[in-house]
Amino acid sequence: MHYRSDPVAPELLLPLQVFESGSKSKITYSFTETGMICGSPMQHRTPARVRARGSRGFTLLELVLVMAVGLILAAMAVPVIGNTMRIYSMRSAISSLTGAISSSRYQAIFHGCKSQVVITKATYSYQVQSEAPAFGGQACAAAFTNVGGAIPLMGRGVALSSDITLTFSPGGSVISNPAASPITLTLSYPGFVATVPTETITVSNYGNITVAP
Repeated sequence: MHYRSDPVAPELLLPLQVFESGSKSKITYSFTETGMICGSPMQHRTPARVRARGSRGFTLLELVLVMAVGLILAAMAVPVIGNTMRIYSMRSAISSLTGAISSSRYQAIFHGCKSQVVITKATYSYQVQSEAPAFGGQACAAAFTNVGGAIPLMGRGVALSSDITLTFSPGGSVISNPAASPITLTLSYPGFVATVPTETITVSNYGNITVAP
């Protein structure tokens, strides 16, 4: 007896099914005029049948469930993302305003002439002014002149508490109009005060800046 793997005409095959002792597996023996072919039914699965199982798509119910879960997650994420963006706007406003105050103080010290920053609530902007002389001049000017144009503050949606002007001397000290000691300026986010903390900028008489909370 010998084994063959060559194709054999169906009319020449004589199938015989035999169960192995102590097992549920079944082996098929096919007898021909010249030999015998044996094998397990599991070996006769065609590639087409395997591909058919693997290409099974999603049902409508599965797609609906996935879309529902995605919508729920999106609804939960949108408020969190929006509030995070508002907090970033507040941080940008603080950075922009403290930078303008520090820059005006440094100009007064550098040029040896008074400098001031005018902060306007209505336009949400600031204007730097200086008594520094024109190029080539020696003495400080008698009045303040604008240094460039008004500059919008960063942080869309943030509001200032009031108008204020900070005037710096060449020694670095500062006075404000309206007068206050220490000088404070409050920034808030209208409509979202509960979720976006209100920030207060404090400037000491010598120009030191702190932000709270």
